[in-house]
Amino acid sequence: MTTATKGRQLTLHIDVDQFMGDPCEEDHNWKLVGFNRKLISFQDHDNITVGNLNFGMQGNPPTFHGAGAAGIRRKLEVGLAFVLAHYEHGPGTSTWMLNGGPYPAGVEFQWDGHEVAGILVWPHSPDDMGAKTPEKRREDAASFLKLYNGWANGNIYEFRLHDEHDEQIEGTSGWVDDDLGEAAEEVTSWLKPGDEVTVTGDSEWLQKYHDFTTIPVDTQE
Repeated sequence: MTTATKGRQLTLHIDVDQFMGDPCEEDHNWKLVGFNRKLISFQDHDNITVGNLNFGMQGNPPTFHGAGAAGIRRKLEVGLAFVLAHYEHGPGTSTWMLNGGPYPAGVEFQWDGHEVAGILVWPHSPDDMGAKTPEKRREDAASFLKLYNGWANGNIYEFRLHDEHDEQIEGTSGWVDDDLGEAAEEVTSWLKPGDEVTVTGDSEWLQKYHDFTTIPVDTQE
């Protein structure tokens, strides 16, 4: 006679990641400058300082002036800087995008944003970036903006799995909206057949859109 193994009684806490700081402040990362005075990243578009460059920019498409004008133009040519567009979805919610798109459906700049709203600059040595071509650097910049937008809008999440004694046994953090499918794969990899999982936390509603509690059939032993 075979006796079924009783699973663990677990609790999955899904919360906004309160400990993630401004991605721009991390070592060897992109630096974002915005031209709206309401933004944390604000600098006046006529007097921008990033790394050892000081320059001004204006117009669409932008022109550059100042001592660092040649330097920033060179960075733009090789994919170490990108002009940014900015779209406001509503109070306190907005999206930074690479100028020129492609832009998400429904984004237009007549009333709710600007196609030239800032600039993204790699202020470090090119050797410190894994991407070596302008195309790959554009992909890297877009990936950074996804993380930055998540942080700025408060949409970065953490997952902590606790056992029946309320001891944390697994955890992961720093997940943005677009990557929650991958987060679900990682979280469910912590589970064993028979586990019973209760979801809680200020972002437990994410369970409605991604299953964090069921082991995929093709991974069960």
